[in-house]
Amino acid sequence: MATEPKYYYPTGYDAGLGFFSDILKPISDISKKYKINQIPLTGDLGVSGTQSLLKEMSQGYSPVQVKELSGLSKATGQPFNTLFTDPRLLDVVGLSTLGVGIKPSASLLGNEAIPYVNKIGTVSQRPFISPVTATEVTAPNFMQDTYRMRNTGELINNPEAMATQRKLFESAGNRLSPKYTEGQGAWTGDANTQEFNKAFVQNLPRQIGSLEKSSGLLSNIAKTGSELNQAGMGVSRFIPHVKNDYRGANAATITLPSGTKGEESVIDLYKKLGSDFAVQHRPNTNEVLIFDINNQIKGKDLADVINKVKPNAKVTYGRADNAIDKVYLTKDKWWETPADRPQGILGYEDVLSK
Repeated sequence: MATEPKYYYPTGYDAGLGFFSDILKPISDISKKYKINQIPLTGDLGVSGTQSLLKEMSQGYSPVQVKELSGLSKATGQPFNTLFTDPRLLDVVGLSTLGVGIKPSASLLGNEAIPYVNKIGTVSQRPFISPVTATEVTAPNFMQDTYRMRNTGELINNPEAMATQRKLFESAGNRLSPKYTEGQGAWTGDANTQEFNKAFVQNLPRQIGSLEKSSGLLSNIAKTGSELNQAGMGVSRFIPHVKNDYRGANAATITLPSGTKGEESVIDLYKKLGSDFAVQHRPNTNEVLIFDINNQIKGKDLADVINKVKPNAKVTYGRADNAIDKVYLTKDKWWETPADRPQGILGYEDVLSK
């Protein structure tokens, strides 16, 4: 017997999606009435599919679901699930990624449309963006303070120690991904100490919905952290805005120099941003992700902070929502009951026991 579909998307954007659906409806009605799929200067519409899907999503419908194939489940004796993606999602992606100013709906709304286009883009892009985890080059198994002094950022020249650390990491981190890059991180630790640790950074398998509910992924991260005696392991998924605008953004990436100079730029950027922020290299790029660890600084406030500390920087604004796109796993829990657990934070034992 088939199980009920599992719905993944949160309904936090319901008002925005419903509003944008209402804006698109007159255009959708015109295209249906006159049986046209193009309007001059607009290209292929995809408006009708987008409008109807957004209306349903604003009422709680999920365009991406997991459904059980009952025939295969019965034949194999094991649950056999398949991913169902509403084909209208392609219309949303096509409409949103073409940007404001090209489609009539966005042109008519102008600047005011951008936040709504970005909200749609966040929903449509989320399943296709790889989460990233960073394993600190620090901890007893990694011979503490042999690459940089964790509290000062001072560089220590010890290539032998780094070679040993790479071997240790490659053994434990291979379950997450066989590929990694070496980057730099900077944030405030549990004991309110500044942390300037090199990190092994990896792209992880894409996840359909909330990272906090991705038990298989979190279990592998916790296993790696436990084997390497890491105090904690973080995972994050940054979803860039379709139109690069700070409105609605709660995270951003900034392009920095490469090599050692880039690592020092990460440390310098963190010191200027302050202890409310975390800064972490992304895999295979010179970009670093920045976000407020307290999930308070966003939108214009985020843009003002960045412009103050890094004027004229190449910045990409976007979303990294707590629990949905950011999760921190810790070896030592400081909460006593599940009800006391902070959102977006789990203990190793919480995910390893599942």
